[in-house]
Amino acid sequence: MLAALGLAKADTLQLQDNHPNTYTVRRGDTLWDISGKFLKQPWRWPEIWNMNRDEIKNPHWIYPGDLIVLDMVDGQPRLSVSRGATMKGGTIKIRPQVRIEGLDGDAIPTIASSIIDPFLSQPKVITNEQLLTSPRIGAGGELRVVFGAGDYVYAEGLEGQKQGSVWQIYRQGKALKDPADKDEKIILGHEALYLGDARLDVVGKVSKLTILRAEREITYHDRLLAAPEPSLRNYQPHAPSFQVNAQVVSSYGDMAEVGQYFMVVLNKGALDGLEVGHVLQALKAPRLMQKVNSSDPDLYTLPEVAGEVMVFRVFDHLSYALVMRSTDVIKARDVVVNP
Repeated sequence: MLAALGLAKADTLQLQDNHPNTYTVRRGDTLWDISGKFLKQPWRWPEIWNMNRDEIKNPHWIYPGDLIVLDMVDGQPRLSVSRGATMKGGTIKIRPQVRIEGLDGDAIPTIASSIIDPFLSQPKVITNEQLLTSPRIGAGGELRVVFGAGDYVYAEGLEGQKQGSVWQIYRQGKALKDPADKDEKIILGHEALYLGDARLDVVGKVSKLTILRAEREITYHDRLLAAPEPSLRNYQPHAPSFQVNAQVVSSYGDMAEVGQYFMVVLNKGALDGLEVGHVLQALKAPRLMQKVNSSDPDLYTLPEVAGEVMVFRVFDHLSYALVMRSTDVIKARDVVVNP
């Protein structure tokens, strides 16, 4: 089972020093948070729940009010759910309970939607291919050059698209160069500055859109991307089964330093084997260190842990990762490796 999840069999699960033996699930809890009450590495919650991939994909398995019980099975800690049970005087009391699956939407998620959704709903990075192929705003009504909510604009490149579909408006930002390239000539993508949303009203060689939302001024030459479809939020955290050595390209909003629950962009993607759910350890950027029997220092990645990140979206050469834990600030050029 651990091999199927890409987890290291040799590593034993380490419990928190002051872990509880039981925990009653509360509204607003997440699987990551609950497992963190028991585990020092909360991303390994599939192991302590002894789950396989199919079970993890099922969102309807733990709810507010459920009692989580910690036991030892074959020398390994295991969590289980006692539905309809409560603790009283050190004894688990069972009470009848009926739940209609699929009708109540309060199942506990892996990560709170308020944390992950902002990074999913708006473009942060555009690939070189998207930059070349995405439709561009070419004109607007009444000879205007700046547009806002309620205005209409015209664009090419939307033939065959669905009338009424929503498109995101963005502006090309700075080039994202691979920090592993010493000459800094390899461009992995570009930052995307999100401007607003538009609805496709008339489809044709020249299409007409109405701007529904504008966070900034929208002008000629701004580009369009189809709004993403809602995606499953039950991420399956697991360690890569191969050696990863990547670097942080940039952070959300081009902030110089970020911490927990901020997004970073990595210089490795699907073609490098990264996938959604991969958990990686963040180390501080390589620094010069004196070598043995040499007067010339060299760059070394030192064991300076900055935190842990989880990949939640992958492109061919880039990935988005969410900082799940930070012991220090994380910034561009920091290294991410196997946990």
